[in-house]
Amino acid sequence: MTISLQHSINVKASPAEVYQALTNLDQIARWHCGQVNGEVAIGQTLTLESDEGPTFTWTTRELIPNSKIVQECTQGPGSSTGKALTFQLRASGQQSSIELSHDGWDPADPHLPRCNTHWGHVLHRLKAYVDQ
Repeated sequence: MTISLQHSINVKASPAEVYQALTNLDQIARWHCGQVNGEVAIGQTLTLESDEGPTFTWTTRELIPNSKIVQECTQGPGSSTGKALTFQLRASGQQSSIELSHDGWDPADPHLPRCNTHWGHVLHRLKAYVDQ
């Protein structure tokens, strides 16, 4: 049995603005703490090298403009390879909701607590960027 990490945050930006912040390399570089290389496009890879730690490569599996991004970790430390990451974007009045799920975790994986905390930080950095 595997579990999914789930996070959600509201931002003062449209789904289109959030989508751009998650798919445009120049924008990703502004809120991500580290180096950004590659491309966010179906079948293409995005490599995120964090100033705070490890490097991850994500292959984009699904893109629904202004709505959904699905990526698979194709390179990273520990048990990260093969896990799916989904960003679901929804308009909510004057705000947008960003829902993040990171699927495929073994509940006994020793990296689960750190990764769960990391995704919370990622969403807060993204929020700070799109809310400005």
